Order: sequence, then structure tokens, then C-alpha cells
Amino acid sequence: MVNFNNIPFLNVNNFQRTLSQAGRPSGFPYPFSLVQGNLEHDVFQRSTLSKTESVSRPEKITQQTGVWNKERLEKIYDEVWNSVTRNVPETKELNIEKPKFIFEENPESKGAQAAYNFINNSVTFNTNNLEDYYLHATKDKDGNIDNLINTLNDSASQATFERDKKDFPNIERIKLTDAEKELYLRGAIAHELRHCIQEHLMASTKGCAEIQRAQYQKVVDDIGDIDLSGLDENLRNKLDFSYFKNYKPKKLLNKDMKLKFSMAKSDKRYISVKDHYLKDVTDDMQHKAYESSPLEMDANNFAFEYLLRYAKSAPGSKTANARDEIFLGIVNSFDIDVDYALQTMGQYGFKPLIEGK
Repeated sequence: MVNFNNIPFLNVNNFQRTLSQAGRPSGFPYPFSLVQGNLEHDVFQRSTLSKTESVSRPEKITQQTGVWNKERLEKIYDEVWNSVTRNVPETKELNIEKPKFIFEENPESKGAQAAYNFINNSVTFNTNNLEDYYLHATKDKDGNIDNLINTLNDSASQATFERDKKDFPNIERIKLTDAEKELYLRGAIAHELRHCIQEHLMASTKGCAEIQRAQYQKVVDDIGDIDLSGLDENLRNKLDFSYFKNYKPKKLLNKDMKLKFSMAKSDKRYISVKDHYLKDVTDDMQHKAYESSPLEMDANNFAFEYLLRYAKSAPGSKTANARDEIFLGIVNSFDIDVDYALQTMGQYGFKPLIEGK
């Protein structure tokens, strides 16, 4: 992660207060979305503004316009996947198939955008991604955003606005433009694809692969064998466990395998597959402190840097129909959770990130 503190409209002092008032998720079962059958396990629905700056070597993204439908969302997904595999060198070491795109309606999961699942190697998207998106934010006396509380689809916004208003009496709903919504969803997709990389690293690392496989085998055994022949495409994709059952790594990686934490060359920190990813899984971390999870921290940091690097060359540059301060808010909705996790994960027995050269 890259730390920045030079954005004039940010209200950094509100961070701890907002964190406690916003009702952060207290725990989500692992592995993410298979057993419960919904997306509540790995969501993008809480956001608090903190800080940002660009990362070097930006890449232009061609933003789409028009009606939001499954085809448009899948096209964005394909673009983010291609970008991620091009720009994370470690993926060349892994035997990763592109995760299946599953699109389903789940009205119970108002605020969830997407969830990655290793057992069937899929990213599931909720139809609520087709709705308009809103910021819940307060403004200063000059009309500038001084505190971004949430980034939400319309269903989740309507369900939580009055609750947020109790904590922030001057809160407003600010509708995102088409381009702003697309930027946010690109970040959500990048987050899930980082989970895909995390899972494949565990499945390909000596001493980790066996433990991860045992975790998932319990889930598969609980569900049992299912005849897929009479099911629709979505259900077949969700209940087809052949990916997990047949997965073999391209090669077994060293037991001390680690992944570069940041895409920024100046950031020399690394995250350990064994001491961070696998420990998170085996400690059932998400039940205890989801917001301090190294898996989530790493995925949020990846989304943060993805948006900076590929969606906009710098905070002051122009992305069509995206307001600068809204863009910064969207980016920081990921970064603020990174900061919190880095500050707190030691409380749950995790080692600091590894300092490299």
C-alpha cells in the first residue's frame, strides 16, 4: 500500500468514529459464498474517505456507456481479468483458469456486489449491480465533500440511509455518474480477482496446499454428489466442484512463498502465503475480525491500486463524467480498510508484512 495524506477535502479525523458508527460486518464464514448461497460473505458496501495519490505507470481504461445489463457487466469483468493477469507477474507461476462469470438475482443481498469462490472457480455477481449507485456523504459550508460514508447501490442506499442519517445528520445521497459507477465496480471486481490469486497461491505452495484442500473438502463432503444434468446454467456453475477436485498446480512453490503487496516499485513489502493467507483461513479469521483480515486487506489494497493505476493517470486528471472528488472517494473506499487492517491485524496474531529489498 502507498500512504498519502495531501488531499485537502479529506476529513481523516473522522475515521475511527465512522468505523464504529457505520456498522462494519462483524464476521463472514469461510469459504465465502458456496454454502450460504448468497453474496453476504465478501461485499463492497462500506466506505470511508481517507487519502490517495496516483501509482506510477498508469494504463488507460476505455469506459463504456449505455444501458447496464449482464453483457455490459461481463465485458467489464473480462477487461479487469485481462488487466490483472497482465500486471501480476506471479500469475504466470500459477495454473489459473479464468473464473466463471455467474450472474444471479438475490434480493436478500442488497449491498453485495461480487464474491469469488475457489471450489467452483467463479465470481458471482448480483443483479443489484445494474441499479444506480449512490454516495452517502456530508459536505462542508462551501459544498465540498468532507466525509464519505458509503458507496451503495440503490437498494442498499434506501435501506441504510436513515440509519446513517442518525450518525451524520447532514448526510446526502449523491448519485454516481455512469463512469463513476463503472470505476467502483471495476474496483470490486479487482478485489475478487485478488482473492482468486490468493487461493491459487495457497493451492500451489508446499505445506499450504494440503491444509487448504482439507478445508474445502469438508464443504464438498457436506454437500455431497449432485446430479448437474437437470440444472440451469447458473446452478450447474455453482455446484460443479470439478475445478477444486481436479486442480493441480503448475508447480509447487517454495514453502516460504510470498507475494509483493503493492504494485508500486517503491513499496518493498511482501505478504506471506503461509503466515498471512493460510493463517487467516485456518484461524477462521473472518469470524473474529473481518475488517482485520489479511486476505481482505490485501484484496482491498489491490483494488485501491488497480483503480489508481488503470482507471486514472492521477487524481487531478480527467476521466469522462467522473468528478475528481468522487473518484478520490471511490478509490479511498478501498484504501481506508487497508489502513485499519494494517493497524489491527497484529492484535489477532498476524506478523507484520515482510520488508524486502
